[in-house]
Amino acid sequence: MNNQEYVKCLLARYDLITIDTSALMNDENLQRFVENHEETLLEYGKKILVNRSVWAELLHMYNCGDEEKQEKATKAICIINMHRNIFLIDGRGIRTEEIWTALADKDILSDLTKNITQHNQLLITNDDDLANDVLNLNNLKSCRGHRVAVCRLQYSGDLVLLMSNKTITALSPEPQVRVRKVEKSLYVSRPNETNVSEETWFECNKKYIFGCGAMVLVAVGGFVVRRNWKAIISCFHGVRKAAEKVVTGNLVDKVAQGGKAMIPDRMNQIKQAVVPICQTIIPSNFKLTGNLYTARELGAKMLCSAREINRRIISRGLAERLPSGELVFTELGKGLGEMKWKTTRYDYSFTNIEWDEAILPLLFSAEELDRRHKGGSV
Repeated sequence: MNNQEYVKCLLARYDLITIDTSALMNDENLQRFVENHEETLLEYGKKILVNRSVWAELLHMYNCGDEEKQEKATKAICIINMHRNIFLIDGRGIRTEEIWTALADKDILSDLTKNITQHNQLLITNDDDLANDVLNLNNLKSCRGHRVAVCRLQYSGDLVLLMSNKTITALSPEPQVRVRKVEKSLYVSRPNETNVSEETWFECNKKYIFGCGAMVLVAVGGFVVRRNWKAIISCFHGVRKAAEKVVTGNLVDKVAQGGKAMIPDRMNQIKQAVVPICQTIIPSNFKLTGNLYTARELGAKMLCSAREINRRIISRGLAERLPSGELVFTELGKGLGEMKWKTTRYDYSFTNIEWDEAILPLLFSAEELDRRHKGGSV
């Protein structure tokens, strides 16, 4: 069993999957895990829970003075927000006091203990102390339930199951002696065991079953195409000839109407639409107005789209776009705007840059600004 199949079976086995702050702050490992196993989580309808205190700790790291922690927290928040289809955030109505006083380990232990009788639980953590405490929950005498599993998020983006503080690289079966005892004691309920084993076998071999089905479909399709090959070829030739007639007729009409004269005009339009990428030089008399606007609001002032504003900001070297799609300040752009943390009415949190109105002369030429003041668009 390779790593991909191992993690697939692991995610299928547990119905409540929780992740802690230490695993999320390993942003590179987290990104690889999402890329490798997002389809598996969607296939089984599973979501990874980011509980309230873990989300509060991430926000605390995002606003702390440590640049390294701030960068890791920012990347983790971006990954979670871009993959809401596999992450479930319990952060509705979070207060400022919670952000500065959150203690995620305590709340994770409490939630795992509370759900131990109802769910098969899996915790993803890179914190050795928390992993030890969670594994000790399986030894409780007064509160028995399902065993809680603990996994470490590896550099490769895969999960490794922890058991008694030792990592194992495969889903090993129970000891043989214990299995024999279970077979003797549960001999009457063997039909239930058979059903469970068949379900597990199907989950582990699902891709091979679907592969065989796809091969059968390809074989049937090939047989149908072979039987009707001549009809398919004649239909294809007929469509191609009809398309050639239409295209040839349109070209003749355009040339007859002076279409050749349209080509230079089109080239001039393309040249005018190209904005050269350059490093903006801020004049010595440049002053901020104190009026902050989003790209959408600046676009409304200049009668253009927010995308055009962002394109000009990037081309002038004031900001750059991350692989996640988010804009961040460059060294030149720092001080010309502020990064704002916003929350929608549906409790969706995101960051947005608001720029000082004074950057408009840096983005647009004097002719464009004059044309806009006279009521025209840029």
